[in-house]
Amino acid sequence: MKITKIKRSFKVKNVKLSHVANVKLKNNNFVTFLDGKKQIDFTKKNWGYYPFPSINSRLKKNFYKAVLVMNRDDKKFFILLVNKNKILSFKKYLKINKSKIVMWFDEKGLRKLTSK
Repeated sequence: MKITKIKRSFKVKNVKLSHVANVKLKNNNFVTFLDGKKQIDFTKKNWGYYPFPSINSRLKKNFYKAVLVMNRDDKKFFILLVNKNKILSFKKYLKINKSKIVMWFDEKGLRKLTSK
């Protein structure tokens, strides 16, 4: 693994973002992102990436929900992880950014996908 620290700031839709590091992983390496006691792993494989842990197990235990969102202006899709305790803040974010929930990747949403 190689970490390169970076100091760069820029705005996206009136939100200032700070780019703080680049991380280069080798196959089968992972990085854990911490938010208090909550953990999200990002794993590199030879075929691509596991961008987060299992949706219906570790992600759920760490109080996050995965959701597919579409921006209404440019029709771009994003998979986001939402803190279960911050759903109201997330919904405000969606409204401000003209985005909508396509589907939650939770038990109910995944059941709908797999029952077809």
